[in-house]
Amino acid sequence: MAKLILPDRGAVMLPKEVERSLAGYSSSGEDMKTASDSNVFRYVHASSDSVRFLKIQRFDTWSPPLSREADAMIWLADRLPVPEVVLYHRADETEYLITVGLPGISTENNAFHGNKQRLVEQLADALHTIH
Repeated sequence: MAKLILPDRGAVMLPKEVERSLAGYSSSGEDMKTASDSNVFRYVHASSDSVRFLKIQRFDTWSPPLSREADAMIWLADRLPVPEVVLYHRADETEYLITVGLPGISTENNAFHGNKQRLVEQLADALHTIH
C-alpha cells in the first residue's frame, strides 16, 4: 500500500481502489491545500504527462463532503469544462476523490486576484451557461 504524509494526520495508507486509479502516476507529495479542509495532491503520469488530482478529506470536517463535489462535476460535465471524475471512494471516515487535471489555472490562483472584475465576469458567464 502507498502512503502519503498529511500535515494534520501524519502517514496515511491509500486504499487499494485509490492506488489502482493512480497506477503509473507519481506525486511530489506536496499538499496543494486549498480553501477547503481537503488535502490535495497533484499526480503526473510517467509516460504521458497526463495529470490527476487526489483530494483526501475526513468525513467529519466542516467542508462539504467530497461526494457532493464529485456529483456536481458529473452533473456539470456536459455543460461546462470541469474535471472528469476518475474515482470517488470512502473508507472508514475518509473520502478520496481523483479527478483528471484540466489545462489552465485555478481561480484560487493569485493571478486572478489582480483583476476581480474579469473573474466575476467569467464566473457569471459560467452560471449563465448552466441556467
